[in-house]
Amino acid sequence: MGIKLSERVNKLAPSATLAVGRKAKELQAKGVKVLNLSVGEPDLPPPEGAKDAVISAVNANLSRYTDSRGTLSLREAICQRTKEDLRLTYSPNQVVVSCGSKHSLYNLFQSLLDPGDEVLIPIPYWTSYPEMVRLAGGVPVFVPAKSGYRVTPEDLEPFITPKTRGLILNSPNNPSGAVYEKEEVSAIADCLLKHKEVIVISDDAYQYFLYDDKNFCSIATFPGMGERTIIVGAASKTYAMTGWRIGWFLGPQELADAVAKLQDQSTSNPASLSQEAARAALSGNQGSVKKMREEFERRRRLLLERLAPVKGLTYCYPAGAFYFFFTHPDIKNSIEFAGRLLEEVQVALVPGIAFGMEGYLRLSYAVSEEVLSEAISRIITCLQKG
Repeated sequence: MGIKLSERVNKLAPSATLAVGRKAKELQAKGVKVLNLSVGEPDLPPPEGAKDAVISAVNANLSRYTDSRGTLSLREAICQRTKEDLRLTYSPNQVVVSCGSKHSLYNLFQSLLDPGDEVLIPIPYWTSYPEMVRLAGGVPVFVPAKSGYRVTPEDLEPFITPKTRGLILNSPNNPSGAVYEKEEVSAIADCLLKHKEVIVISDDAYQYFLYDDKNFCSIATFPGMGERTIIVGAASKTYAMTGWRIGWFLGPQELADAVAKLQDQSTSNPASLSQEAARAALSGNQGSVKKMREEFERRRRLLLERLAPVKGLTYCYPAGAFYFFFTHPDIKNSIEFAGRLLEEVQVALVPGIAFGMEGYLRLSYAVSEEVLSEAISRIITCLQKG
């Protein structure tokens, strides 16, 4: 007899990015040499200080429960890093640490949304945003960017209704690598000042991966927006600690108290050893972040030199993050073309439909230069076949 599943989980769409990664690993397990450019995680090691902190924590038997919000020392380190990098001041009571930024976002939607509340999600978007909104009873409202892969006030205004509860702002963007300029963020802030009920969930997972001398601009720094902005961050991308599962948010204390209450009754605290590692990474020398950014910039250059000039190929200029988001006249159905790439040339990319843009593919260049170079050659071969 089959187990009856809830209507809620039956409606849930699987993660396209994780599905592609699983398929690639299945083929690799069978001995097929797959070049997996589907996963958004750095291939470089975590900071030495983070690894040393874990070893010290193990030796000190720091294996007990911590506060559900996260240890005070980690929350203090998050506040200090935010103050140094964004010039924004928060108290540790305004921070909740969770099992990665995905968990933080899930908790936020569960704490903020009532059935029917709408959340504006600019296209293209990270695959999990819509499903997390739906799981909280909310309604994802997709906002197309009319130009440049970045929404403007003119794009947003027609979609704001009395039911609009929030706007997700993700810059640098996953999947496109687009980065909002200061003037663009300022314009969005001015727009939202006319809509006091709309809060901003600022997903800043890639804030340290900016190229061409660009500077990160947080909407929370603009007048009237600090108290209406929730900043979501993580150790995952910044410190190459994806599997350690540490993320957080900074926001109004009443929201932090609500999320802490939710976390008390669900996961409780994130892993104590991972918290120690994140504390050390945030508080220590940031040289590893700079080296990682420089390495990604070299790989990005390779992409722009070899793949970008392919005849017919159109792409979002990757000003940040570590993704290359492109389309081509031959990519009519992104799922089918991604399947073809995997079957014919053994390269794994993510279909653009997963991010709300059919006809596109997302390539992650968080792989070695050798793997990236070979993958580019194989992709060009496939595109030239027509």
